[in-house]
Amino acid sequence: MNEVKLKGRVLRVWERDRVTLVTLIIYDRTRRGEDGRRFAANFPQVAFVGSDRAQLKDIKAGDHVDIEGYVNVYAHRPNNGAIVYEQSIRGKKIEPSKTTLEEDFGASGLGSSYGECNQVLIEGEVFAARQYGRVVRLMVIPSHENQTVSISCFVRDPEAFMKEYRRGTIVCAKCDIRTNRREKEDGTVRFYENIVMQSLDKKA
Repeated sequence: MNEVKLKGRVLRVWERDRVTLVTLIIYDRTRRGEDGRRFAANFPQVAFVGSDRAQLKDIKAGDHVDIEGYVNVYAHRPNNGAIVYEQSIRGKKIEPSKTTLEEDFGASGLGSSYGECNQVLIEGEVFAARQYGRVVRLMVIPSHENQTVSISCFVRDPEAFMKEYRRGTIVCAKCDIRTNRREKEDGTVRFYENIVMQSLDKKA
């Protein structure tokens, strides 16, 4: 299993030669935001390619949308020539969101609002685990795929975690997408995406 479900407000639609990128804002109501903001915000970016781009003709900034897709892993060579593997969210379906009132009663009215969703579901075989302080990067091969999805796991005992979830273990993980904002010395800002584990279990 390799599924992504997102529900949020569109910040930007960026059309390029072979891909259209949709950036959402989705609030994380379990974490406080920076600069005294009440909630943290994540900004997942979703890539639509091929015939899937046709769904975006009426989508614009400010719209509330539902997106279905999956985690895509790709390889490229930077200037130094070394192969680098990165992952991104590939969109397969996008449609306008219904308000919470429409979802519950089939009608809209005063006070109606839009829900939010930031969910990644991964089921597959552990290929490797790498420790970075108290963070374990779990590499999982989803069922019926030949790519490895990287999941960041924040755990109290990394060594015990890595022994329990060793190579070959079949796992199911419920995750979300978190973005980190970093500003460079030249003033440019970049957002880095990570798939972060929320719950994890073994499968028999």
